[in-house]
Amino acid sequence: RRISTSIYLIAIAVTDFCIIFLLLTYWLMTDVIPREAMPETTGCEAAAYLYRGFSLISTVLMISMTFDRFIAVCYPIKAKFWSTTRRAKLTCVLAPILCMVYAIPYYFTSKLEKNANMLCVTMMVKSDAYTVYTWVTLIFRSVITFVALMVMNIGVLRALKRSRSLTSDSGTMSKREKQLSIVLLGITFSFLFFTMPLAVRDIIYQVIDERASSRDYGVYFLSFHVTDKLNYTNSAVNFLFLAMAG
Repeated sequence: RRISTSIYLIAIAVTDFCIIFLLLTYWLMTDVIPREAMPETTGCEAAAYLYRGFSLISTVLMISMTFDRFIAVCYPIKAKFWSTTRRAKLTCVLAPILCMVYAIPYYFTSKLEKNANMLCVTMMVKSDAYTVYTWVTLIFRSVITFVALMVMNIGVLRALKRSRSLTSDSGTMSKREKQLSIVLLGITFSFLFFTMPLAVRDIIYQVIDERASSRDYGVYFLSFHVTDKLNYTNSAVNFLFLAMAG
């Protein structure tokens, strides 16, 4: 059981590293390199596509890891079939492929705001199709993910509480179980807190016209920076929890 969970933890760590490296590279290109030395194209579309794709991968892996832990703790007999290293490896291969395909619209709806701030913004093409797309993404990344993670984590906590009440031996194994559960809960709640605003931002961008008034542009500009910084923080916080998991 631990091995399958470890595979998910490693996959999430790799995904977070890719996000941080991508953001570091783009930050150097847009904020550090002098404007006169900047290339003709900053790769805004590709950067936005990869960034959103990796974010979706992180979401799917988070749900998969929590489900793996839920089965292992709550249904140990079924865990022999569901919580296997083969299933974990298959999920870690298929999830990136499917998520990168789903994220393709971000490539075509991103553009570089060539002003003093040099913002690479996604979902700037307004249409009914993209509005539906952003709502589907919001529901999946926020509502469905939140409910699924909450239900499974509550199940894990209740199962661990029952197991502790049935045994008087709280040795090394029970301490390890408690530590891993705390780490997974920390990753889950930090993920929900730091990434949900990014999905909401896409909806805002479909509703407002940032050039209509100074107020709309203020909402547009502020939401961009707040949600991006929160999403970056999620990757850094994940590394902290993964280090705690050993």
